[in-house]
Amino acid sequence: MRIIVEVKVESREESVEILDNGRYLVRVKASRMKGKANHAVLKILKKHFHRQATLVSGASSTRKIFEISEDLT
Repeated sequence: MRIIVEVKVESREESVEILDNGRYLVRVKASRMKGKANHAVLKILKKHFHRQATLVSGASSTRKIFEISEDLT
């Protein structure tokens, strides 16, 4: 399944929130420097869905598309 994620970097708390239209808001403590935020988002999504996540598009944007695998990890 593919999901659209809005990312907020340098947050105090890390969290996943469902927004309207099935979009997600993911807050991470990491900064956007050198892909640290993307790595943190992948880690949080994996924990939230209990499945593998892959960044499909939006590597340098706050709006990203992730593929969540159907297989359990």
